[in-house]
Amino acid sequence: MRDAIKQAVADNDFEAFRKAFEGGLEAKFNKMVESHQKQKAVTDAINSGNYNAWVAAMDEKRSPMAQKLLSRINEQNFSLLKDLLAAREAGEKEKMKEISSELGLDARGMGMGVLNGMKNGIEDGHKMMKGMQKRSGMQKFHPEIEQD
Repeated sequence: MRDAIKQAVADNDFEAFRKAFEGGLEAKFNKMVESHQKQKAVTDAINSGNYNAWVAAMDEKRSPMAQKLLSRINEQNFSLLKDLLAAREAGEKEKMKEISSELGLDARGMGMGVLNGMKNGIEDGHKMMKGMQKRSGMQKFHPEIEQD
């Protein structure tokens, strides 16, 4: 994408610039959708109490954080993840620390990223994409992008 944008600028070809930029946005959007779907699978597994589905969803994420969580969460303590998520959503920081400690997680780090992903999800991605489009001037071609 970057090379195509540079070439479009060098050639003074606005249409090529727009296509290159939009192609990059589509690729980023597709990654965000995939990430959201993976996170939703994790959240759904926790909320339904399905340990095996959670393990499969965490394996699918293929991140170091997911692997660390898989090494600490087992079928016996899995139900605590639902409690941790509920405490997070209720803003109960002390309860979050207590549950995190019981699970062997650092309440400031490990595990909280997973919970933040559950809470923030696609909304943050939408804000990021909207900001990228505004900064790039893409609103000129896409009036549906909200003005602040």
